[in-house]
Amino acid sequence: MEPSRQTTVVHDRLVQGESPLTRGYELIKLIDKSESGELYRACQPLFEREVAIKVISPDQANKPDFISRFESNAQLVARLEHTHAFSGRMGRLKAISID
Repeated sequence: MEPSRQTTVVHDRLVQGESPLTRGYELIKLIDKSESGELYRACQPLFEREVAIKVISPDQANKPDFISRFESNAQLVARLEHTHAFSGRMGRLKAISID
């Protein structure tokens, strides 16, 4: 299934730092790009810390099996006893940030 135009637009806004999900973060550098999405080195200026943010590719956003695995990983991150763990969602796109 091809991603919808809306999913693609949301993805593009995420990687350009123009979405509510990335507010408060600055994407610094693309670390890795794969079929599943892009991994960015980012900064959270308010807390003066570096984080990693994974943005799911629009092609994967409509695949229930992939999203289920991603959500399971996000739940694992959320259970971490670490104040610098974050996971979030905007529409069909999801992201995890961990320092």
